[in-house]
Amino acid sequence: MKRMGILLVLTLGLLVIGSGDACGIRLGRSVRPYKRPMPRLSTRVNRRVFQAARMRERPAAQEVSRVRQRYFTRQNRWQREYTQSAQQQARQRAADLRIQKLLQTVSSHPRIELLRRRAFPARQEVDAVIFDLDGTLLDSLWAWENSGSNYVRSLGLEPPADLDAKLETLSLMDGARYVKEMYHLPDPPEVILEKTLEPIKNRYFYEIEPMPGVREQLAQLKAQGVKMAVATASHKEFAERALKRLGMLDYFEFIITCDEVGIGKTSPKVYEAALVRLGTLKERTLVAEDALHALETAHQAGFPTAAIEEAHSLEQAAQKLRVADYYITQYNGQNTLGK
Repeated sequence: MKRMGILLVLTLGLLVIGSGDACGIRLGRSVRPYKRPMPRLSTRVNRRVFQAARMRERPAAQEVSRVRQRYFTRQNRWQREYTQSAQQQARQRAADLRIQKLLQTVSSHPRIELLRRRAFPARQEVDAVIFDLDGTLLDSLWAWENSGSNYVRSLGLEPPADLDAKLETLSLMDGARYVKEMYHLPDPPEVILEKTLEPIKNRYFYEIEPMPGVREQLAQLKAQGVKMAVATASHKEFAERALKRLGMLDYFEFIITCDEVGIGKTSPKVYEAALVRLGTLKERTLVAEDALHALETAHQAGFPTAAIEEAHSLEQAAQKLRVADYYITQYNGQNTLGK
């Protein structure tokens, strides 16, 4: 019996040791603590993570965070580029649809038979182009929306419904004088103008973008030897800062403003002054504008004109076509109408 008891004890001991080995336990050693596995991205990413961690002696968790951030940043960039491409295609389809509707709208025009698809005029047709700034070169009309009305409201006054439309046809200083006289304000026009422009300034310095395709169009004209200038009713410093930031300033011979000539674009004076400085013939100097009143002024003065389509004046498309030699929906040379 004593021998049987000893054998039983030895057998149980061996069974305990064997089960301990199967569970990864060794006599004389402590049990390893359980470690949670690293977050899984993909086999390729994880391999790069741990290789970089060994080389740089960084904790793997920090390296995972860094690679994950770079991975998703790149993915976001690809998504953004895809979205921009889709938006450009959508704009093209919308432009084609607007052209079809426009042709239906002006089908009674006596010269409609003369209209045909045509690219932006090149060196064979023009020697120089006088570009407007806002709505023509820059997508910036949103920055000016209700600027006059907002200033009047800041004084505790209620502006008339047509105030902003009236100010659009005036130079900046003339607009400030108009507001001063209308409300008998004590501030001089210079102060009124400064206060009105203050919230707009940073938009030109940091936010405003060019019209789609305009950089490529300017580069083509420059390569062909076409002279270019800017004639704008906006503030000259705003124009220079925005064009320089966007890499477009060097395309132009000069910038001339309505304030410099003393009157807005209801008069052709700003175009005539630009023409003198360009030194070209009027019939070979194109005026590119998005505003109907400016197109009418240039047309009546004898300049060939190009109407630039802009979202704020789509309802004036038929009227623009009656005074413009070209109707340009985008600066890509493919969807323009010319007489």
